[in-house]
Amino acid sequence: MEPNGRQNYDLVVFDLDGTLIDSKLDLANSVNFTRHQLGLSELEHQLIFNYIGDGATMLIRRAIGEGLSELDVQRALEIFLSHYREHLLDNTTLYPGVAEALEELRPLKLAVLTNKPLRPTEAILPPGTWTRGAATLCLLYHVCERGEGRTDRRGGRAALYL
Repeated sequence: MEPNGRQNYDLVVFDLDGTLIDSKLDLANSVNFTRHQLGLSELEHQLIFNYIGDGATMLIRRAIGEGLSELDVQRALEIFLSHYREHLLDNTTLYPGVAEALEELRPLKLAVLTNKPLRPTEAILPPGTWTRGAATLCLLYHVCERGEGRTDRRGGRAALYL
């Protein structure tokens, strides 16, 4: 620890959704679009928000409910992802204070480790880096490069050994 009480770090790694960005409304809207396409009624956004956090496939499984075949789940996932790709920036924003915090951390290497699929992530964070002011984030890892359904969705420590 340095004399000023700060830790001496070279790299800070962030999760994306729910840490840097608030994307839950765009996710909920895409879930309800999917449900509508399947002839199901909309769910309250708050309920969908509770389903978020374990990747798109699990989100769809939770939001569509039990009793669907694997083929139905895959069809629903395709509808969801297609809609989400078109609307992922409709309401998604940085959380208050994030831009300032990233600016404060500017001397450090900053990275994002996310389980969001590659295309949506790159729409939010263009390939390689994302710049807001003088702060630059490097995109470290995408779960889709390792495949959906893995138990180490964010890669755990393994994702940091690049």
